[in-house]
Amino acid sequence: MENGDLKRDRILNAVYETVSEALPVQDENAVRDLIEKYELRNDVMVPLDFFLERGIGICRHSALACGALLELLKKDGIIRGKASIDRNSISRVGGHAWCRYTSFNGKVFILDVTLEYLGTLSNASKKGRWNYRRAEDF
Repeated sequence: MENGDLKRDRILNAVYETVSEALPVQDENAVRDLIEKYELRNDVMVPLDFFLERGIGICRHSALACGALLELLKKDGIIRGKASIDRNSISRVGGHAWCRYTSFNGKVFILDVTLEYLGTLSNASKKGRWNYRRAEDF
């Protein structure tokens, strides 16, 4: 806290770094190997903890972990914004998921551990990052 105000950028950075450290291996083949090793069948529900304990995931796992942490912070009254898990696909590239945080005053931030981006939606567009925009953002 600074002057009684919690700094949003520090909170988002802490969430991003925590998830980055918890899921250092962002690799689809490693996830596939885990699923095969533990004989997890299609459509079986696997707790996020399963991947966190092993430090292996892909974009959906990182997005969910960021979203869960932000929801806990909101529940505790530390933040007032809204977290969501967004996804889309781009032809010839494939699909992707990330965490989107909309602050209480409406500013949109992206937490994307897999593609190593933490910042505002507007800066992501300027820097040629993944297309994180929703239809209402155009």
